Amino acid sequence: MDLDQTLSIRTRFTVILIAVFSCLACQQTTVPAELHPDAKTGKSTQPHKKQGAKPGEPITKLVSTSSVCAAGFDEAASHIEKQLFPLRIPSCLKAIGTACPLLSDAIRRAASNAAVQKSEVMSQTLYEAVKRRLSPSCNAVKATDSAEKLGESCYGKRHDLSSRLIADMHAGIFAFYLVVEEELKTKKLYDKNSRRILLNLLLTSAMEGEKKKRKKRR
Repeated sequence: MDLDQTLSIRTRFTVILIAVFSCLACQQTTVPAELHPDAKTGKSTQPHKKQGAKPGEPITKLVSTSSVCAAGFDEAASHIEKQLFPLRIPSCLKAIGTACPLLSDAIRRAASNAAVQKSEVMSQTLYEAVKRRLSPSCNAVKATDSAEKLGESCYGKRHDLSSRLIADMHAGIFAFYLVVEEELKTKKLYDKNSRRILLNLLLTSAMEGEKKKRKKRR
């Protein structure tokens, strides 16, 4: 047998071995259909790609709005408490109107409008915005009446507010406070900073109310 024939036989033998080993490798790596994890469920085991914003959808929708509210309340509360008390009422109302886009439009609009109004008109604006949302147990009042006329059954026992504080402020402002506080709690937005803003609104309103009462007694 010459050299060419020997090489030809060896080449054919090598090709056959390669084909056999390739076939065996395929059998080892192929998972039987009945054992495949997707066979019964029909679900793909491939990791799902995270969906981004849809075409035409504002990217800002992907940002947590509640975190925007928390940051807005934090910044506003710090700013308010650096001010003199007479200036805090409009600042508190401005914060309620602008700090949190998750608050209802009626609340934010009333707060923003009232922030630039004088005391009696301010109370009327706030009361008109919330009077239909008050508890049925609340007494019908005028916006400029004392807040205590709303009745204790309206606002319940307030451990954080004295009865004198409530008596010294307008019913319109206190009613607004009650509704805003409830909305914040319902929407899980009520935190220490939103509470600071609301309490500053009440405290300053009561101080202004007490000041007016003293002037009338003179």
